[in-house]
Amino acid sequence: MVIFICFIPILILGLGGRALIGTMPAGKGSDWLIPLLLTQYMNPFLGGIILAAILAAALSTANAMLLHNSLAITYDVWRNLSKKPIPEKTFINVTRGIILVVGALLTIAAIWPPEFIAMLAAWAHGVWAAAFFVPLLLGLYWKRMNRPAAYASSIIGLVSFITIHEVWKNIWNIPAIVWGVGLALVAAVVCSYIFPAAPKECWEPYFVVEPSEETKQVWRRAFKDHR
Repeated sequence: MVIFICFIPILILGLGGRALIGTMPAGKGSDWLIPLLLTQYMNPFLGGIILAAILAAALSTANAMLLHNSLAITYDVWRNLSKKPIPEKTFINVTRGIILVVGALLTIAAIWPPEFIAMLAAWAHGVWAAAFFVPLLLGLYWKRMNRPAAYASSIIGLVSFITIHEVWKNIWNIPAIVWGVGLALVAAVVCSYIFPAAPKECWEPYFVVEPSEETKQVWRRAFKDHR
């Protein structure tokens, strides 16, 4: 509900802008709608508040994505593949270094954006949804979800999305992303019943207010091994 309320002014701003500026000036695309509204149709004080809100939203998103990208490399990959415990100071310094490198590369890409950036964004969202949406959703809300089902869902969803998107283009005018997520869901459900259910220690902390002592001991050992 909070997000819905926050998005209402954005919708009004876009619709009102199109009503005020029916035809964009020569050489200006639709991306120039908001800048024209701020500079030519609004009070400078109000325009400054809106511009600050837009910049704040962009910066918060960029910060979160940079942090997630670096942690995906250090916390999810490096930590799990390392056979020896990683010192906390080393872990933090490497994470900071990756943030700086990725941030520099993205800054360069923003200065000279590639022409295929829209296609790249579509591919990124399509691949993520086809490969990870179903395992993440069912893993959080379904006790029966297990590891083989997660692997099968990710692989089948990803392969089907790429195949339909590139080879068959579309089937029955249904987008490739819908096929990818749908087939991933079918694979997850089928494999969840074919293979044994996940151990209680895997799902109990997320479904029970007070997990059993056996589950707590398993989690203590797991956290101790990764320190």
